[in-house]
Amino acid sequence: MKRKELAVWLMWLLLASSFAVSLFHRNSFLSCELKKPTVPALSTRQQKVQVRVDKKEQIVKIEHKISELRGRLPAHSVKPAMLQELEELEEELARLKKEIT
Repeated sequence: MKRKELAVWLMWLLLASSFAVSLFHRNSFLSCELKKPTVPALSTRQQKVQVRVDKKEQIVKIEHKISELRGRLPAHSVKPAMLQELEELEEELARLKKEIT
């Protein structure tokens, strides 16, 4: 290859590689700009309903924990920590039921 042809060839190679790099950066930049679709804001009534549903779910979970704990209680020599946990769960359950009504 002649010197002039080699220079032209290198120039084209440099131009193509810089173009590829700029495309890569532009595409990665665009992918970073993609945003998740926004969820429309709930009305106050919908928010109240959602809070109520969340509390009902908590009540179900606490009732499940209470039933599991009662199933683990031994017939004799119950540990104080287990009784305290049971009392705390029952108090939380009563508080949530009171808030719903």
